[in-house]
Amino acid sequence: MQRVVWGIGCATLLFGGCSSPVAGVDAGALDASSVDAGSLDAPSVDAPAHDAQVVTDTMDARGCLGLPAFRAPTFVAGLNTSNDENGLRLSEDELDGYFTRRVGNGVFTGDILHAHRDSLASAFGTATAVPNVNDPSADDFAPVLSPTGLDLLFHRGDAVLRIAHRDTLAAEFGTPALVADVSTGAVEAWPTVSGLYFVGPGNVLQHASVSATGYATPTTFPELDAAGAWTRNPVLTRDELRIYFASQRTDGGALGGFDIWTATRATPSSPWTGLAPLGATVNTSDDEYPTWISPDGCRLYVAHVPTATSLGELMMAEAR
Repeated sequence: MQRVVWGIGCATLLFGGCSSPVAGVDAGALDASSVDAGSLDAPSVDAPAHDAQVVTDTMDARGCLGLPAFRAPTFVAGLNTSNDENGLRLSEDELDGYFTRRVGNGVFTGDILHAHRDSLASAFGTATAVPNVNDPSADDFAPVLSPTGLDLLFHRGDAVLRIAHRDTLAAEFGTPALVADVSTGAVEAWPTVSGLYFVGPGNVLQHASVSATGYATPTTFPELDAAGAWTRNPVLTRDELRIYFASQRTDGGALGGFDIWTATRATPSSPWTGLAPLGATVNTSDDEYPTWISPDGCRLYVAHVPTATSLGELMMAEAR
């Protein structure tokens, strides 16, 4: 069985980097174009460990990692056009953004684009299509950059997860390969220490834990679901103790369409509790989707899709 190894030559799925290389593999010699998606031997998995790049859920209110009071979202400078933009995910320093742009209303063939900015206060520069990754006839969506910046996970309109690899940050990504075990019917993935969170068949949130033999059978979170309501875009804090996601549920203060909801838990293996929408500061009667949370939890990136246009807008809500 194959597992996603961030950086391909790495033996761990930790935010913050890699430990030992895959047994028998030169970590600098692989690129995704030469990887048989089902042939990698799974290495041992390091126990989850938090280093200086991984924050825990013990900060004070302005430390942000709990549930900060977010300001109203504002446009992410430099990325929005008159087209449909959605699915913005960022590098850990928030300086490189990856997202999907669909040109024209009602168009469902989008490309994954990349843009860079020099600082959090700067606007992003011109966005360009990521080489080797996009299929012109398909909808390439929800890109997630690995913490090392060497892997890009995304899905196509066929609801199959793919991963593309590059050997260095200066190199282009190689040809995408399928992600085994959780690829079919899985979209909008979010990688964590424990494995992958994603939207699975039936439009419910799922989690597939990772081990030395690959991904386990996905589990669901019935405490987060509502009968007949779709859920989308799981986004978790780095300690996996808080989740943000979009839901069409109509109870508990929902404002209409897809709203952003959040829940928390005591440990990564505990049930989710405290389920609630973010409220009218962030949610509207249009559609809102969380797309990325900063490592300190202080900035929540949001896709806002007005009912009047159905064209996504890339926004960011910052803690007060």
